Amino acid sequence: MIVSIYAIILLAMVFVFGYYMGMGKVLQVYKSGIFGIAINICLAIMFGGLIRGIPQVQDLLNNIQVELGNRFEILRNIPLETIIFYVLFFLALTIIKIFLINFFKIHDNSKVFVLRFVSRLCGAFANVLFFVGLALIFFALLHYFKDTIVYDTIVQGIKESWVEWLFVNNPIIL
Repeated sequence: MIVSIYAIILLAMVFVFGYYMGMGKVLQVYKSGIFGIAINICLAIMFGGLIRGIPQVQDLLNNIQVELGNRFEILRNIPLETIIFYVLFFLALTIIKIFLINFFKIHDNSKVFVLRFVSRLCGAFANVLFFVGLALIFFALLHYFKDTIVYDTIVQGIKESWVEWLFVNNPIIL
């Protein structure tokens, strides 16, 4: 229960901070330099893992792997379809992010209250989603330490809280 209270307080602070920054500035912060590339990679892994879980997408990727394996013997053991999928997904996310940054930057300083409010609200939610994404990445990395005291301590600390739901239903278990 204590974990839930602390998590809610942290997310509320992140929400307020994102609200005052606005969507354009939030995206600008999360896109610059190596930090932006790392975020794009994490987003590609997160959403790519969700999309790869769709049966039709998985069938398509399996067909691509079989086709490549039939044409080129050396590619039979390399998961080239997975590499291509994630590279293309990374590029698509980068293009979408650039478009969104330019779109929201225009409305951050708008004199129209509704546009400025919507931009700030989107910034607040984007900031919260970013921190939830960091938690999901942390939980995914935590699975590598299943037989340790650190793992047991963290799992016991989040028992019976909504944070446990994030831990159990993590889409990016690496």
